[in-house]
Amino acid sequence: MNEAESKLVEALRSGKYQQGRQVLRNSFLHTSDKFYCCLGVACEISGLGHWEIRSIGDSFVEETDSRTSLTLNVRKWLHWSHEGGLVIHPVTRDVLMSADGGPITLMRLNDSEFTFPQIADIIQANMIEHGEEPSSF
Repeated sequence: MNEAESKLVEALRSGKYQQGRQVLRNSFLHTSDKFYCCLGVACEISGLGHWEIRSIGDSFVEETDSRTSLTLNVRKWLHWSHEGGLVIHPVTRDVLMSADGGPITLMRLNDSEFTFPQIADIIQANMIEHGEEPSSF
């Protein structure tokens, strides 16, 4: 696990972030509440950009912007090969596939109601595919 991943694991376990689904971050104009996907927490703690409030999901903006997946620079900061965080088998290092034939990603797990502590366990177990080049999935 690299330093950026250690910071993410710590943040996911901190209880500081309320978990949300479908977008990196949702904030509401009438309240100070913010709800994050696990990838939104990564964007928040990276220090690489800023948030722009949108009507449906806030966008994280740096050189590029995104509402649903990691931006290129945040992905590089984490040393991850895929914008959704590809989950791999801890021994074979093969990408894990879901029953529908798609790759299992942290994004999918977050939206499937895995908790932040469960997602932190996966990251800490070194089950995320690393690499600088974008993955083919």
